[in-house]
Amino acid sequence: MLKKLMKTLAKTSILAGAAIAFASPGHLAVAQTYLVNAGDDLLSYTPQELTKVGVNSSGTAYGVTGLMDLAAEVQVVVDGGVVAHVKNWKTWLSVRTENSSWVSFSNDGVSESYPVFQRPDLFDDDVSLAIPHMTLAPLMVSYCNALADELRALGTSNTEIFSQDRTVLIAIDSNLSYEFIPGYTAIIEAENNDFSQLPKINLVCKGRAPTPPVQTADNFQPPPVDFKVKDIKLFLTTSSNAVTKPNQATTCKKVQIKVRLTASKAGPAKFKLWTELNGAMTSKVIDAWASFDGNSGYEAEYVEWVS
Repeated sequence: MLKKLMKTLAKTSILAGAAIAFASPGHLAVAQTYLVNAGDDLLSYTPQELTKVGVNSSGTAYGVTGLMDLAAEVQVVVDGGVVAHVKNWKTWLSVRTENSSWVSFSNDGVSESYPVFQRPDLFDDDVSLAIPHMTLAPLMVSYCNALADELRALGTSNTEIFSQDRTVLIAIDSNLSYEFIPGYTAIIEAENNDFSQLPKINLVCKGRAPTPPVQTADNFQPPPVDFKVKDIKLFLTTSSNAVTKPNQATTCKKVQIKVRLTASKAGPAKFKLWTELNGAMTSKVIDAWASFDGNSGYEAEYVEWVS
């Protein structure tokens, strides 16, 4: 088992750290955790977008504009070897920016404790972790506002700061605590300070989209030349904390309607939204505006909550 573990560790370059203890003379016990996956293709260092923070109505700071969760797969290996057995273990995620310290989410970790006579000598499996949006969102907003403060210190005005999307790289790593019997307890916390070697996601601090021009019979602005809607998608989602209470005994989840259009360039992207609610069909025309998405395309997005 130990040879298998060491071979596995040698093949990965994204480690939270290793702990080694002598469970008995001449015997080596090993514990380790590392990220397997945290979003599409995270481990190839292709940053993933976490776009849920946007400028507030006054244009002076960032705030939460939607829900955000961060999920990851973590391989946990706790090997007591020949003599020691695993009493318990726990794993959780930590995040940081390049200029900040690690923030650990141990309250959102996954753990396992084994009763006497059922303690294994090895645990080796993938574990699913998630930081829920209610916990993650305030930290992500603080990262965006820290970026805004840095820009203000350089003399950048609020108008300039919030006139475009800005990106903050967020590193993610895993942690592990465990206990062997015979007694040995340790905690492996994220401590890799080489930011360039850590897997990352893109936190997109959304700027204020330009106000679409008023379309009237006397002042009509046609779409730009070669303007085309390349794709349109409709999303329907619910959230545990987005509810209405029509009466004291009843709680109903709201439904978020989100329409996202992809366009060939910036410009007006008008569409008609049909909604059927309680058997009644209604429609309305939405005047959206496609703007640069901070990557390589142009998007327009419309969000509405329905009770």
